[in-house]
Amino acid sequence: LYDSAASAAQIAQAAIKNAESVLTQAQLSLEYAHVEAPISGRVSRAELTVGNVVEAGSSAPVLTTIVADDQFYAEFSVSESVYLQAVRSALDADDQTMPVELTLAEDGGTTYHGHIHSFDNHLDTASGTIRARALIDNADGALMAGMYANVQLGSAQKTEALLVPERAIGTNQSHKFVYVIDDANTVQYREITLGEEYEGHRIVTQGIAAGEHVVVNGLSHITPNSKVDPVVVEQELNAVAAR
Repeated sequence: LYDSAASAAQIAQAAIKNAESVLTQAQLSLEYAHVEAPISGRVSRAELTVGNVVEAGSSAPVLTTIVADDQFYAEFSVSESVYLQAVRSALDADDQTMPVELTLAEDGGTTYHGHIHSFDNHLDTASGTIRARALIDNADGALMAGMYANVQLGSAQKTEALLVPERAIGTNQSHKFVYVIDDANTVQYREITLGEEYEGHRIVTQGIAAGEHVVVNGLSHITPNSKVDPVVVEQELNAVAAR
């Protein structure tokens, strides 16, 4: 009687293990029926729909494609001088992150911010440029792979700069100038040396000093050494309109 009961118990245990094996195989097969994306992002159209036969292997058609859309890489080329200036400014800065601003070629109204992710390990001898890659935050979700954009590379080291509006700058043959209003409300002609452009302004490296008042409106109606009645223009620091 004991031998018979022990044999039945062994048979039952074997049946349980067989059932567990079948369950494990069924769960594995069920997992194969669900494809989980390794990343989050924007999914393209479904290439295989209900009724299609799904194949396996390297030559099998893809189900769909997915692109991470929270951040994008922007690839562009910079000159050797710009590269050297950027790298050296990063070495001298506490925060060695080089900022990047991106605007779309078809929409310059929105600026996307990011930073340099990497530079290539060699220069293109034909063009004298080096390939750069920036990591850009897709703030409003509008960026998509393949878009053309304008990229501005900033310096990792913060520096102070004197800016004047573009409309305040006049041209006298090959020279650039501005009109400055002195303490006696007299117009003074100043030749200036310009640097880079920034959001409708130009950096002035020589010619005027911080705190001076520059004429931004009515340049064609005034002459050097004339008296004016200046009015400060709102939201533009040290900018005045002469009348």
